[in-house]
Amino acid sequence: MKEDVKEKRKIKRTFFTVEDGIVGTFTFPGIQKEALTAYIFNLSMGGIFFTVRNDQNGKLKEGNHLIFMEIKQWTLAKTLVNIDAKIKWIRKDPLSQKIGIGCEFLNIPETSKRQIHKFIN
Repeated sequence: MKEDVKEKRKIKRTFFTVEDGIVGTFTFPGIQKEALTAYIFNLSMGGIFFTVRNDQNGKLKEGNHLIFMEIKQWTLAKTLVNIDAKIKWIRKDPLSQKIGIGCEFLNIPETSKRQIHKFIN
């Protein structure tokens, strides 16, 4: 029998599906020059989780930094910009050609904090 899993996160997190259409455009400074767009699956004031295809992962490693240039819903013009993040973990999904990436936000601008708060609530 599976035991109840206790949530360890201290910061409220909001979960999304592909149908919600929450996407992020980001770059990996020093690793990959062109920007990538990925579906966002959860977001909090402390971090973000998204996926990329196996062929898009480049030389990503835990501890690498990335910059989110934009986080938005496909159908809306509201965006978050210029949020630095650090990759905390990378997991390959054996059932798909996707890689999940969990990041911690670093030095979030005050305007972006307000927008993340709106996404979460």
